[in-house]
Parts: sequence; structure tokens; C-alpha cells
Amino acid sequence: GFTHPDDQKALYDLFNSTNGHEWSEGFRWVRGISQGMDPCDSPEFFKGLTCSGTLLEPNRRATGLLLSYLNLNGTLPASLGLMTEMQEMYMTDNKLEGHLPTSLCNMSQLQTFDAAFNNFTGVLPNCVAALTNLVKLDLRNNHITGSIPPGFGSLLRLQHLFLSDNKLTGTIPGPESD
Repeated sequence: GFTHPDDQKALYDLFNSTNGHEWSEGFRWVRGISQGMDPCDSPEFFKGLTCSGTLLEPNRRATGLLLSYLNLNGTLPASLGLMTEMQEMYMTDNKLEGHLPTSLCNMSQLQTFDAAFNNFTGVLPNCVAALTNLVKLDLRNNHITGSIPPGFGSLLRLQHLFLSDNKLTGTIPGPESD
């Protein structure tokens, strides 16, 4: 295949764990998944996916996923973290629920994660400090609880942090000093 096997597994798992057959405009993904198509080599069947490299190049990596306003309904699979070259993920205004998987912290290249206006619960993972390239994190209007992990203070590239309309307590940690 042309898509890295880890990324293909994660994309197929995401489709299955978020009821892909019910996505609005998901009919292309349904066909791509049901026919076992290669995601990075079949962009017309995997709308919203961008990949590194060029067509027919082996082991292409998923770098962008734009799946906002598509009625994704369910949970994010742990395998999402296999997409270690992911740079931007937009899943705004869907019906996603459950906890944010800690495996997201394996996405060391992630610059933007936007999952505002969903139904996520649980706490923000402590491992978020590993996302050193993160520029924008938008988790507004969810049901996230607990305090903001101290690791947020070490995210030196973070410019846009949106956490309003959750059930968070405490303050936003500042950068750690010596």
C-alpha cells in the first residue's frame, strides 16, 4: 500500500468508531472503506484527508484530517495516536464523546487540534506536554472536567487555547522557570 499501515489502521478505526456510515457527506468514505481502498492514494474517497508525499509513493503519512460538521458520532479510537505525522485535526461540531485518548500525545507533529462543540468527557491528558509543536488547541463547549495539566505551561508554541464552556477548575499553568 501507499499509506503507512499504522495510518491506514487509524483511519479505518476512526471511521468505524464514529459510525462512518452515518457521516453527512461520508458516502465517499463508505465506498473507500468498503472497497478497501488506500486512503492516501484515493483522495476522492477520503474527503478531508491530506497526506505527505505524492501519489503512488510508498508509506505516505496522514498529515491533515478535516472532518468538522460531518455528524461524526461516537468515540475517538486509541489507534488515532498511530498517525505520528499528523499536523492538523479538525473535528469541530460533531457528536464525539468519551475521553480524549492519551494516544493523541503520540502525535508529536500536531500543530492544531480542534474538537470544539462535541460531547467529550473526562480530563485533559497529562501527557499533552509532549505536543511541543501545538499552536492551537480548541476544546470549547465539551464536558471536560478536572484541572488543566501542569504540562500546558511547557507548550511554548501554543498561541490559541480555547477551553471555555467545559467544567474545568484551577488556572492555566504558566511556563516553568528554573
